[in-house]
Amino acid sequence: MNKKIIKFKLPEGGEKEFTFWYGTGFLGNAIEKLEMTIDEIINHLNKNPFKVLPILLHESYSYGFWREGKECDYRLVDMIDLIDENGISEASVTSWINGLTESLTKDTPKVKKGNDDKPKKK
Repeated sequence: MNKKIIKFKLPEGGEKEFTFWYGTGFLGNAIEKLEMTIDEIINHLNKNPFKVLPILLHESYSYGFWREGKECDYRLVDMIDLIDENGISEASVTSWINGLTESLTKDTPKVKKGNDDKPKKK
C-alpha cells in the first residue's frame, strides 16, 4: 500500500503525525466526491489549490480509517485549519502534494519519442 506519514503543527499547539493514503482506493473516493476526472482534479488543483487541496487531504487521510472500519477523527474543516496553521507551501503540505504526484505518475508507461510509429518498409 502506498501511504505516507507526515507531521503537521496543530492549531491548538503541538504536532501530530497523520497517515495519508495514495493509490486507487483514495483516488476513486476523491473522484466520486469531487465529481471530476483525474485530469480535472489536477487542473483544478493548479487553478485553485485552496479549494481542492483540503478536500484531497481529507479524502487521503480518511481513507485509512475507512479501510479499518472506523470513523475519521478529523473533519474537512479540521484539514482546512491544518493548512492554515502550517501554510500551503510548508514542507508538510508540499510533501503530501509530492506523494500525490508520485502516486499519479508511478508506473506510468513512458511515451516513446522518435519514429517508432512509422510503418516499416518491406
